[in-house]
Amino acid sequence: MADPELGLIARQELRRAANPLALFCNGIGDHILTLPAIRALAEMLGGRLTLACLPGARELFFADLPLAGVCELRTTSVENGVISFDADDLAARVTHCDLLVYLNRAVTDCVGRVQELLVPEASVGLFPQFDYAVPFRRGVHAADLAFEIPRILDPSLTIDSFAQPLGLPPEYRLAAKQFRALLPPGTRVMAVHTETARDKMWPIGCFQAALSAFLERHPEFWILLVGEHEPALKAPRMLSCCGVELPMSLAIVSEASCFLGVDSCLLHAADLCGVPGVGLFGPTSPEEFGFRFSSGVHVRSGETMQAISEADVLHALEGVTAVLAGTQP
Repeated sequence: MADPELGLIARQELRRAANPLALFCNGIGDHILTLPAIRALAEMLGGRLTLACLPGARELFFADLPLAGVCELRTTSVENGVISFDADDLAARVTHCDLLVYLNRAVTDCVGRVQELLVPEASVGLFPQFDYAVPFRRGVHAADLAFEIPRILDPSLTIDSFAQPLGLPPEYRLAAKQFRALLPPGTRVMAVHTETARDKMWPIGCFQAALSAFLERHPEFWILLVGEHEPALKAPRMLSCCGVELPMSLAIVSEASCFLGVDSCLLHAADLCGVPGVGLFGPTSPEEFGFRFSSGVHVRSGETMQAISEADVLHALEGVTAVLAGTQP
């Protein structure tokens, strides 16, 4: 998808930018989906890249990247899932930018204001207002679409080279490992996440029926519930890890044997961390927001979550356990 009309010399000029700025301000799940692209930009631009992002994002997602600096954005509003920010404040702190790279999947007036104030020599993004625009195509996985932005600068880049697991703070990774070690020897862990936007949630009663049946069939499994709020789920060998800090939830997912959940940031975390799983989809597209890097199965019945049956979810989970057991060809 990288623009074939952009010649070698032009690409080299973009890569030689002295003060490149990457601008990204979106939800937590979008951070994970965009992480391979930001990793590629940081490596390619040789430590000269400044990243403008949401407060706290650097420590959680970008701490190990070779960045020249980070500007935390002062957000002003969230409307229809699109985050706006104080463009004048950002421009005052950056002062000079010769290459603007915009990584969001939606564009707002504040982005145009940044372009107006910083007057970059070149800009790259997913929309026609940028000098080098990647065509925004539905049906393309969000991680692949974001990765086409660094590929404008270097078409030889491959997303798998930058799809390493999340670089979480070591104290959370250690705590997740220690917690798992408390479970009986030989235990397999399924991380389960039930909450997201209302129209993307599967009924809790369906989760209860499917998980109870799964645990009856698989005595080797324990279930760890993850997320901000504890769902009304109870079963033998089911523990709640809800309400902990986000990096702890991410670490628990990264240490799990497999994952079951709705379209959310924790599904994307499982995917990037190589954890196989089952993703439940209704109004959103699994082709765009489902598993991309790990072994994952998507269950979707039309565009409503209520149409997904417990039998379909159990069948998908059996497929994942067969992969874990090495019995699937």
